[in-house]
Amino acid sequence: MVMAQITQALAGIALTPLSGHRQSVSRTRNASSARRSVTCKAAKEENEAVKNRTNNQKALAGVDGAIRNARDDLGKSIMKNFDGPLKMLGIGKKNPNQKKTGLAQWEEQRMYLLANTKSVSASEVKDLMEKGYVFLDVRPRDEFEAFRPAGARGAALYQNIEGASVKQNLRKTLFMMQAVKPIEENPEFLEQVKALVGKAPGVVVGCGAGGTTKSTTNFPSGQPSRSLLAIYRILSEGVCPEAVHLIGGLNSWFREGYEGEGAEDNWDDTSGRTPFVAGYTPVQDSDELKANQ
Repeated sequence: MVMAQITQALAGIALTPLSGHRQSVSRTRNASSARRSVTCKAAKEENEAVKNRTNNQKALAGVDGAIRNARDDLGKSIMKNFDGPLKMLGIGKKNPNQKKTGLAQWEEQRMYLLANTKSVSASEVKDLMEKGYVFLDVRPRDEFEAFRPAGARGAALYQNIEGASVKQNLRKTLFMMQAVKPIEENPEFLEQVKALVGKAPGVVVGCGAGGTTKSTTNFPSGQPSRSLLAIYRILSEGVCPEAVHLIGGLNSWFREGYEGEGAEDNWDDTSGRTPFVAGYTPVQDSDELKANQ
């Protein structure tokens, strides 16, 4: 179809030469008459050349349009083959009712957190635990079991992808292509938190590095973390009346010398490392997180 359009457009291009239409005329005794004859003929040929040039330009424009249409049709055809996988990953046409994602979503969550929670130090966590607060570790189950703060309870905000559905296998592949540990949201997170918290007056939430809601030069929107995102969900869903954030995450807890427990012998300090991403170190300029370099 597309090739037929291009061929048809090319067929309309006239091949009449645009130069050489002026012919040399030998001088005759009747020079005046000959000059008039040559001039009339040249003018006629020049008009014909202009006409052909205009037709050629139109035909070339038609070819250009046909090529553009072919390119667009090819692009649509290719993208159509990816409709299924992209839809599974939540990528596709914008839906006006779709929830915000990425930085826009975090900004909304950060504003909520600034108004509804606070950050506390490791020593303050100890005091809160003595008052009946639950210390909640929201890292994946394997990390929690390896080593955790003594007395902490575990409910993973994100879990390792263990299933083998088409969607999960696709997510695994995409994550691993970017050297990122394959994870997915834990659909039972809130229910697990409810069971762990019970009638406790509140919960202290910690993850590896902690993140921050405070704006800095390098991070004008703060730094989202698993613990902050978990607090947002716990409070916005009404799971617990109070949820507070551990400054500097579990790194600060163990740096302060507090006890831990688990299958491993000691804490693997994750300072300067982004969760699930191998080898990435953000440049910290937050007073809360400078110790995590």
